[in-house]
Amino acid sequence: MAIIYDSVIVDILLLSIAGTVAFYLYFTRNFNYWKKRGVVFSNPTPLFGSLKDLFLQRDSMGGFLMKEYEKHSGQPYFGLFSVDKPAFVVRDLDVTRNILVKDFEVFQDRSISVDEQTDPLNAKGIIVQKGKKWRYIRMKLTPTFSSNKIKNMFGLVDAKAAELAEFVEQQSLRGNTISVKEISSGYTIDVLASCAFGVNANAINDGNGEFPKILRMIFEMKTIAIIKQTLVVFLPWLANFLKLKVSGNDVDDFVRKTLWDVVGHREKNGIKRQDFVDLLMQLRKGEPFLEQTINDGTKVADQQERRSITNKNDVLNIKLDDDDYAAQAHSFLIAGFHTSANTTSFALYELATQPDMQTRLRQEILDVLDKHGGKITHDALTEMTMTLRDYKIPGTNIVLEKGTSVFIPLLGFHNDPKYFPNPKEFNPERFTLENRKSIPNYAYMPFGEGPRKCIGMRFGLITVKTGLVHLLSKFEVRPCQQTLIPLVLDKTAAMLTTSDTLPLAFTLYIYFTRNFNYWKKRGVHFTKPFPFFGNLKDMFLQRDSFGGLLMKEYEKHAGQPYFGLFSVDRPAFVIRDLDLIKNILVKDFNVFMDRSNPMDEKIDPLNAKGIVGQKGKKWRYIRMKLTPTFSSNKIKNMFGLVDAKAVELADFVEQQSLRGNTIPVKEITAGYTLDVLASCAFGVNANAIVDRKAEFHEILRQIFEMKTIDLIKTNLAFFLPWSVKYLKLKLTNDHVDNFVRKTLWDVVAHREKTGLVREDFVHLLMKLRKGGEDIEETKNDATENWTMTTTRLKHIVFYSLANTTSFALYELATHPDLQTRLQKEIISVLNKHGGEVTHDSIGEMTYLDMVISETLRKYPILPFLDRRTLRDYKIPGTNIVLEKGTPVFIPLLGLHYDPKYFPSPNEFNPERFTLENRKSIPNYAYMPFGEGPRKCIGMRFGLMKVKTGLVHLLSKFEVRPCQQTKIPLVVDKTAMMMTTEDSMPLTFNRIKT
Repeated sequence: MAIIYDSVIVDILLLSIAGTVAFYLYFTRNFNYWKKRGVVFSNPTPLFGSLKDLFLQRDSMGGFLMKEYEKHSGQPYFGLFSVDKPAFVVRDLDVTRNILVKDFEVFQDRSISVDEQTDPLNAKGIIVQKGKKWRYIRMKLTPTFSSNKIKNMFGLVDAKAAELAEFVEQQSLRGNTISVKEISSGYTIDVLASCAFGVNANAINDGNGEFPKILRMIFEMKTIAIIKQTLVVFLPWLANFLKLKVSGNDVDDFVRKTLWDVVGHREKNGIKRQDFVDLLMQLRKGEPFLEQTINDGTKVADQQERRSITNKNDVLNIKLDDDDYAAQAHSFLIAGFHTSANTTSFALYELATQPDMQTRLRQEILDVLDKHGGKITHDALTEMTMTLRDYKIPGTNIVLEKGTSVFIPLLGFHNDPKYFPNPKEFNPERFTLENRKSIPNYAYMPFGEGPRKCIGMRFGLITVKTGLVHLLSKFEVRPCQQTLIPLVLDKTAAMLTTSDTLPLAFTLYIYFTRNFNYWKKRGVHFTKPFPFFGNLKDMFLQRDSFGGLLMKEYEKHAGQPYFGLFSVDRPAFVIRDLDLIKNILVKDFNVFMDRSNPMDEKIDPLNAKGIVGQKGKKWRYIRMKLTPTFSSNKIKNMFGLVDAKAVELADFVEQQSLRGNTIPVKEITAGYTLDVLASCAFGVNANAIVDRKAEFHEILRQIFEMKTIDLIKTNLAFFLPWSVKYLKLKLTNDHVDNFVRKTLWDVVAHREKTGLVREDFVHLLMKLRKGGEDIEETKNDATENWTMTTTRLKHIVFYSLANTTSFALYELATHPDLQTRLQKEIISVLNKHGGEVTHDSIGEMTYLDMVISETLRKYPILPFLDRRTLRDYKIPGTNIVLEKGTPVFIPLLGLHYDPKYFPSPNEFNPERFTLENRKSIPNYAYMPFGEGPRKCIGMRFGLMKVKTGLVHLLSKFEVRPCQQTKIPLVVDKTAMMMTTEDSMPLTFNRIKT
């Protein structure tokens, strides 16, 4: 039935036209708003206002505002239309300051309006909350994000960053490209879950866990979610009318349940964690806010921030319900998740596409970590607001009416060439301390400014920085085939993010080759390295020992004063020049005091605390205290103990020779050395000469028998020092450590109980414990240090001098004329002393000293010396600077076999060491015990032990090769110290008198 005209069709048509006109007029009613006020604006489109591209998903809000910002260049501000509502966009920095700071009370609230009844967790959270309630909540939450609280939470963040690096390593070893957006999200979720809720989300390893699913529900921008979010932001009245929720009930229920389950558990068990949940618990109990602003470790700036947003009269009557508390946890997840995850992703992308900057950053990271002992520590979009009352723009007649939305286009500011030249270029140099001064205030505001500045800024930055440090200290990041260059941003997202998962390659290969131009850039000769091995390929493949490898490199670089190597990926410096060696070991000793021992005292105290591996002040102190034990007089006093064991050695050899047995020289000299050390150091009888299964013998075998796993651990510790802490490497097992501790302290206890005094190593230790002055260490630390020093020194002396005795016997067995000459000297001197072997009689045997000196030339105890630079060091007479932490090697084997210093070096010739010939050997060309303040402290004791053993054997026996003797000797290429592959079997025949 027609109403207006006789035709229903006509009525419908007229009503449709009228409705359309009314609809059009309603949505265009304000389109002259800015024109009337003399404000420049962009022409709006009916139904969309200025946001057509945003509604049609052609651009994001941030991208759209940046284009409008550029379009209105030269204007201090301009107008837009948010659908039908006028909105004001600020370009001028002074106006920006007024809105965010100076006139903050007028612009306190954000323009987003969410209904508390429909969507309580979004409406009540600190991000959306308004007025007095926002002031109250902000004031209450501020202590959680103080500098001190963030520092206290660093350990939780660091643990998750370590998990992130471990996950990336596993994926990279499998050859997988890494979805950076996904792993950054997983890492951020894990950090937030741990620091905010005290739970382990395991999102890095399991992207389908409950926490990742919930965050995906919030941030995955499906069409319906985009429509809801757009209506909430730009048509809040319609969103409220339709009762739209930004996040679903599943999300709200999960946040509530997680929060209150944690609260219930803590209240039941009395747990305190100084985190976000603890603060919410305190707020629920009604603790007055004024108490929280005092003495909480917060910096003055934090307290001033709280005062700027706090008015006691405003907040006294504020009451919060459980959803108010849950809403803050919800806000913490929303605000912290995408921001930190995306910043980490974008940083990795930029560094991947700009390798020079990545290299510079990695070097800084590695340098700082080295300074802190390899430890990672704490000590190493659009801002939217709304007018709450009419506001007159200073210096103009323009009045912003109450309720007008005001936008500050951060992306526009940050890409304005007036403030940031070449803004599209990624250039960290803009933010040097000096260059920061040239950036105007309010031109750079990644976290906003003023009282509503992001409360979690510090927490977000520490999350991003910690993750990047863990990744970049271990990996090179590079674009892969799937990486989109340039980046493609998601135009549907409110926050800046990419449209893809940002796939990148994390490669250990590139990481291990990153320094291979190091020596070339510095003009130092070097041998071309291999990826993953550096110059140590033959060593890692067990084709040569490190000492043998250095000797070959020494010969290869003949004529050079020094040359470079690569210890896997680290540049190392090797010295050939004797004057430079003198500088390193003596003249500039303070720069090269430490060895490159990387062992961690907590993981492997025995190796880390001993005098061989000890560093700095502790080494000086221990060395000073130990030196009296090895004085000439003390060594002479211990001669009787050594002589008794040498007699036992000769007796054992005689028994074996009478039975017609060949003698495994390497084993019997090890037993003899072990018995001497056990007696002189600990005052116990090890009985290792006779019983090779004795406990002392078994323990030493566990230390020095190089099984494959032991070789791997030793090489990793020495040549990849960062792996020690990462893999928790221990060079000796707990059984060894416990045996040594028990043996030492059992002896100490026995002596203290009985009053027994024995001028030996243990006696010195006891005196030090009773009255020794400590250097920055507790009594327990001192006790442990002395235990480990005793142990490690004993190990080194054992292994080295047992081998010296063996090598001397081998050379004499294969050179009978030299052996005969030495035997004549020994017998002649002994006859002079009534047939007795004494300290003085051995001192008269000059040819014996020559034989041992030549043995130590051909078979130095350690085939190389190692040092580490404690600060940058300029090589005298050059422009070459050894950077702090550079390993420095002195190839003793190379020096001892250099024909320039020792003609026919492969020949065993004791004549090199006559008193006359010694004068022709240049200083520092012959250093079997090292030189300088770090010269082997046990040299005298070791030489006395070797000489005494040889005198007892050679005065009674003639030594000859047997059928099993390998001629020439075959050196063990897997050992760090010089030793043979076999037991060195020889025949001992009694001398007929």
